[in-house]
Amino acid sequence: MRIYLLLFPLLLLTACKFVTVNISHVETTKGYLNSGIEDLGQLYLFDMETDFFTKLEVIPIPQKTYGKQFRTQYASDISGFKINGNLEKAVEANIRAEVAANSSIEISNAQRVSGVETITALSSFINGQKEKRNLGTRWKLDAASEEKSSLRLAMVYATVNADQATARHANAVSTGGGFKVPFGWRGEADVKVEGLSQEQFSGDQVPVFVEYYVFKVFKNKNGNYDFDLRGAAEEDRLIGFLRD
Repeated sequence: MRIYLLLFPLLLLTACKFVTVNISHVETTKGYLNSGIEDLGQLYLFDMETDFFTKLEVIPIPQKTYGKQFRTQYASDISGFKINGNLEKAVEANIRAEVAANSSIEISNAQRVSGVETITALSSFINGQKEKRNLGTRWKLDAASEEKSSLRLAMVYATVNADQATARHANAVSTGGGFKVPFGWRGEADVKVEGLSQEQFSGDQVPVFVEYYVFKVFKNKNGNYDFDLRGAAEEDRLIGFLRD
C-alpha cells in the first residue's frame, strides 16, 4: 500500500493532456484569419437574433494598396481560438495565455489592400440592380430595412494579401506538429494547432487576413437602400457565425 501511495502522486505529476487549438477565423494584429478564403467585396447576410446566415456574392469596389511590402511579417495577439480537450479551467487558462503570448502567423511578401468609398460602391451596386434582380426579396433587403429588424448586411472591406502563411509558436512551426504547455507539477499539455494548412494560403498574393464592415440596412428619402455602419458587438456576432 505504501508503494501505491508513493507512485500515484508521481503519475499525477507527470500527467499529459492532448489538446487541439483551432485557429479558424481568429483575430490578430493583421485582421481576422481568412479561413473561408474570401475576396475583397464579399457580402454576407445574417440575423443578429437567430442562426440565419448566408453568403451572398462578391461586389466590385474600388481598392487601394497601402504601405510597404515586406518579405516577412507576423500577425500576433491571437484571440478567438477554440480549445478542444478534457481540461480543467486552470489548464485551459494556461493554454490560452501561452497561445496569446507566444503564437503568431508568419506571412511572406504581405501587402494591405483596402476598399475605397465602400458604402458608395455598395449603394451603387445594390440600387443599380435592385429591380432587375429583385434584391429586396432575394437578399431580404426589404425585411432588413425595417426599423426593428435584426437582419444585417456585412462586407469584406480590407485584406492583407501574402504568398504564404505559417502558424508558429515560440519561433517554431506549429501547424501539423504542435507544442507543449506545462501546468501544475510536471504536467504538460501536448497542443496541436488546426485551422491553417501550408497549402491553404500558398499562391500569388492570397488574401490571408480580412476585415469586415457590418451594416444596418435602411431606406433613404429617395426610396433607395442605404447603409448605417455598426459597431464591434455586431461584428463579433458575424465572426461567431463564420467560426461556427
